[in-house]
Amino acid sequence: MTAPYHHLVVGSTGTGKSTLARELVRQYAARGGSAVVLDRLGYAWPGAWRVVRTPDRLASIVRASAGLLVVIDEADTTVGERAPAELVELLTLGRHLAHSAVLITHEPCDLHRTMRTQADCLWLFAVDPYAAGYLARTWLDEGLKAAPSLPRGWCLRKRRLEECTRVRVFRPGGTKGAA
Repeated sequence: MTAPYHHLVVGSTGTGKSTLARELVRQYAARGGSAVVLDRLGYAWPGAWRVVRTPDRLASIVRASAGLLVVIDEADTTVGERAPAELVELLTLGRHLAHSAVLITHEPCDLHRTMRTQADCLWLFAVDPYAAGYLARTWLDEGLKAAPSLPRGWCLRKRRLEECTRVRVFRPGGTKGAA
């Protein structure tokens, strides 16, 4: 496994967030890692070791394990500004347990500030201009303001201390790009 790495995946509904996250889970599993996914709707996540529906269940698994890829779908509703302090602390300290994280949201402004600042990599799909501007200021990259015009399946990938790059995650119709 690689060192813990945190991804923030942001975009409007139907732009490719879940497709990318599922690909990250698949890649992690292919390298011998285990992923736990918090999906309140209980959708299937191929390659995931476990899918849970409640934050309490996720917290107990994260606390008792090491080296997981922790995926939280609709993260703004789970680790928003009013999230339980214990959950935010556990996810923040997860690096010490060698956990990596993928936080998926369509409302980046609603994520707990600590969760936004912990990310090493931002995957920004099409969002409204306000969210794009907010993330451009937060990540210190004016190039992120181009996100509202991205076509479905494309995103801007921004790693800390690097310029953002445009990436095709999938081709509409099912063909995967590079994740």
